[in-house]
Amino acid sequence: MLITAGNAGYSLVRFLKDSGVMTVLIVDKRTSETIKEKLQELRIYFPCRVVERDLSEKLSAAEIDEIAQKSRKEKIWNVTHGFEEAYEVIIDEILQETNGVPPGSIICPIGQGEGFIGLARGIKKHALHDTILIGVEAVPKADGYSITDTLIFRHQTPYRETLKNIFREGRGVIPVDEEEIGKAYQFAKAHVACKPSSAVVFAAAAKVNWPFVCGNVSPERKSILINSGKGLQ
Repeated sequence: MLITAGNAGYSLVRFLKDSGVMTVLIVDKRTSETIKEKLQELRIYFPCRVVERDLSEKLSAAEIDEIAQKSRKEKIWNVTHGFEEAYEVIIDEILQETNGVPPGSIICPIGQGEGFIGLARGIKKHALHDTILIGVEAVPKADGYSITDTLIFRHQTPYRETLKNIFREGRGVIPVDEEEIGKAYQFAKAHVACKPSSAVVFAAAAKVNWPFVCGNVSPERKSILINSGKGLQ
């Protein structure tokens, strides 16, 4: 079972195609119709179910079991979170590209926290004491809606306490609003593959020296923007 905005769910179903394992994808009812249709199309070829729910409130473990199970004998494995170590290798890749020279800063969407925490662990593993990890937080409208649609269920994350500890260690946070994200997305998509939720890093790039950011980013040091790409649309 996976709570998904589209990308991870699509990939998981295809990854498990020959395993005989039934995949249950839970998507928010506000997810775009295009994404929901592409997920539903997977059922033609692979063992999976797509369930729509209102994810404005966090689902309990019992509610997740009720959604995913067809019978009480079925065993449910919730794989929505718990794989943050998969993101640590991004730091390895960055150092390969820079010939081992640590960047001054790495700017990454916070989202649900899994990728951000993985990057923080990668930085710690390589002892990059002078590299500042800066998270970007999308600020939704008053009605809770955000064009960063893949970040809709941020409250479903189990990483909030871990994120707080990371920020206490000196990591920075940059909030970006809908107007800033929209402008950045229109600019960025003409040059790179991206979507609104990944374009937040471009909106934040001009803010890295703001006073509320923990630490000072020297303009002589390179900043790495983590663009999560275009994904399923």
